[in-house]
Order: sequence, then structure tokens, then C-alpha cells
Amino acid sequence: MALKFGVHRRMVREAIGSAVPKPRKEAKRERAKMAPVIPWIEEILASDQKAPRKQRHTAHRMWCRLKAEHPEVNVAESTVRQYVRKRKIELGLAHGEVFIPQRYQWGQEGQVDWYEAHAEIDGEDQKVNVFCLRSMGGREV
Repeated sequence: MALKFGVHRRMVREAIGSAVPKPRKEAKRERAKMAPVIPWIEEILASDQKAPRKQRHTAHRMWCRLKAEHPEVNVAESTVRQYVRKRKIELGLAHGEVFIPQRYQWGQEGQVDWYEAHAEIDGEDQKVNVFCLRSMGGREV
């Protein structure tokens, strides 16, 4: 399998063990460019905890203010956005992933997949077309 897909044997073993990949390791690095403005961002986030939800700062607004009030600091908007997202989740100002349960009445919705595959039929490797229909039924809404 490793040769067929061009991956390491270890990756094949991991895939056989679990279909869900292991979480990636995060590199622990110092935030050299962000370090001077982290206290400033933390002040804004602290004041946002007391402010009404509609008046809180977005990461984009913080970055715009950062460019205007601290032009000597050259930080990318994506860097500010990542830091603010992480801190808002830690402070409870934002939520992590959101899941919306999907409920359908029987026969209301369906999913279809159509693909080509290789199958061994009568000892021969043949290309086949696969049609898969899944009904999305469940508890009534």
C-alpha cells in the first residue's frame, strides 16, 4: 500500500489503526513581532468582556487600530486574527467549532455518490462504476 500511494509505511499503519488522523504537533515559538502589542490586545479583550456583544472588537478592527496607533509594529492581519481567535475562545468571548444537527423526515433528503473503482471479478481486475444512494431519514422535525 505504501508504494501504491507513495506514502511511508508508518502512515499506512496509522491509517489502518484509525481513520481519524492524529492531531498535528504545534511548534512552540516565540511571538517576536507580536510581543510588543500583546498587552495592548489583552487590554482590548478585557474591555470587550464588559462591552455588549455588538460593540466588541473584531480581529480585523484590532488590526486596523494596530496599524493606526502602532505603525512601527509590522504584523500581518492573519497573525492578529489567529491570536485573537485563540484568546477569545480561552476568555469565553467566542466559541470553538459549531455543529448544527441535521434532521430530516424520511424521504425528504438524500445523498448520492457516483465514482469509479477497481474490483476483482472472477479473478480479473476490472474498472466498475459505483452508485451509492443514502437516505437522510431520522426523527421527525
